[in-house]
Amino acid sequence: MTPASPADPDPAGDEHDDTTPHRLDTPPAAAGDGPVVEVHGSSGIAFQLGGSHNTQHIHQPAPPPPIPRGSDLPRDIAEFTGRHDELQRLVETAQAGRTPLITIHTVDGMPGVGKTALATRAAHLLTDRYPDGHRFVRLNTHTTTPAQPATVLAELLRSLGIDPRNIPDSIDERASMWRDRLAGRRMLLVLDDAATAAQVEPLIPANRECLVIITSRRRLLDLDGARPLPLAPMPPDQAAELFVRLSRRTPTPGDQPAIDKAVDLCGHLPLAITILAARLAVQAAWTITEFVDEVAASQDRLGELEAGDRAVNTAFDFSYHHLGPDLQRLYRRLGLHPGPDTDPYATAALDNIPHDLARRRLRELHTLHLIDEPAPRRYRLHDLLRHYAHIHTHHDPPHERDQALTRLLDYYTHTAQQADHHLTHTPLHISRCRPRPGQHPGRPGFGAAADG
Repeated sequence: MTPASPADPDPAGDEHDDTTPHRLDTPPAAAGDGPVVEVHGSSGIAFQLGGSHNTQHIHQPAPPPPIPRGSDLPRDIAEFTGRHDELQRLVETAQAGRTPLITIHTVDGMPGVGKTALATRAAHLLTDRYPDGHRFVRLNTHTTTPAQPATVLAELLRSLGIDPRNIPDSIDERASMWRDRLAGRRMLLVLDDAATAAQVEPLIPANRECLVIITSRRRLLDLDGARPLPLAPMPPDQAAELFVRLSRRTPTPGDQPAIDKAVDLCGHLPLAITILAARLAVQAAWTITEFVDEVAASQDRLGELEAGDRAVNTAFDFSYHHLGPDLQRLYRRLGLHPGPDTDPYATAALDNIPHDLARRRLRELHTLHLIDEPAPRRYRLHDLLRHYAHIHTHHDPPHERDQALTRLLDYYTHTAQQADHHLTHTPLHISRCRPRPGQHPGRPGFGAAADG
């Protein structure tokens, strides 16, 4: 048995002529030595056996190369409502007849705020401007099976019709091939649910004629060249419109207070509104007011926001469980705070950590869209996230919760006393709200209440 030497690499790259026989690189068989076996295809071993003077042909055709795909966008959302300004920002950079100045958009926001829906809607509006294809990649960061960049690149290359046998092993070579194949093409790429800039960087084409829309729960601050589009909960009028459309009801003027109450209970969060409206749509015996009053009376607010596989609580779970233990503890304690917002000093007291560390951790939670910053150094939880955090405080021993609240109240008492002392001992002709040179409002010694 004499193994054949491997076939030379195909210079055409992706295309193979699989009808040409692969002959042995051995001397011709002498008469009577046996059959000559020819292997047709790209795999197999050629060998000679003793026997009769006949030639056998074994046909082993290679698997056909993948068929190039044109578009794999999810179906468009017929009930898409609102977000006019945000859609305009995504669409205006791809006006026909000009090279876009911005080729990467990052749509970031809290869980359930509608990032994927917005990206999908924008992609469908832009399909005719990107004739060379549209790809929608689910990175699945907030699932149990997150996608790896190397695997995603292999799938993207296969989607262009590249034979899997010609796809390199290393992620750098795959990224290089992906960018090379997109040179001179106009393609639209949606990368959904990204974890970090490092995850998506290898997937981004180098060609400015391509457009990339990335959704993420994290602010991708370190993704060069990207234009961020932070997505907030819906304005009240758009939230109410979405609720009415999805509930399949024709409200009367008297139903408006109940509709407004419903979207308030949802925190104007599209996922929550979608779930609650879907429940109302199948409960025909209930009026809008009866239904909303029933939901408002529930002691399990997040439990009301579940329908089938959709649940606000589940969406929050994935973000919470991605945090490290220290951030999880801090987040739970923020749920204990009795006020509408907090600052780094109050947070430091609540979690019993240094001020600088509290500031860094608040920034990290803000980067992850788990808290908002409505004013400098003022941090606030979305209403549903506050409820979620408060529920999770029950995972802590009661004495730890009591100690955290005691530290917070002691801090506020001390701050109020310092402020009172400052005001009492400041002459009337001196401005009481202007610090002396070198002093900073909010620092101990001046009156920490300025930041608290």
